[in-house]
Amino acid sequence: MYCQHCGKEIDDKAVICIHCGCQVKTTQPDTKKENNGCLIGCLVTFLILSAIGIIFFVIVGTIGLNAANDAINQETGQNSSALYKMMNSK
Repeated sequence: MYCQHCGKEIDDKAVICIHCGCQVKTTQPDTKKENNGCLIGCLVTFLILSAIGIIFFVIVGTIGLNAANDAINQETGQNSSALYKMMNSK
């Protein structure tokens, strides 16, 4: 590296130029830089998977209720769905 004041070559780890005595500006890596990209990506992935899970359980739950209603209908010979009961309760 070279001194910004006198232009002479100095050691890369130098803090003060040995030729002119001026302080050398050193560029240190920014170790405190936060990377929120991973956090945002994980959050988006979590939300998408949660939505898929909710949709899956609603569909499976509906299929399960329909299967249970069909089984009751076959055994009793009556329609056991709540909608059918509401419509015919008048």
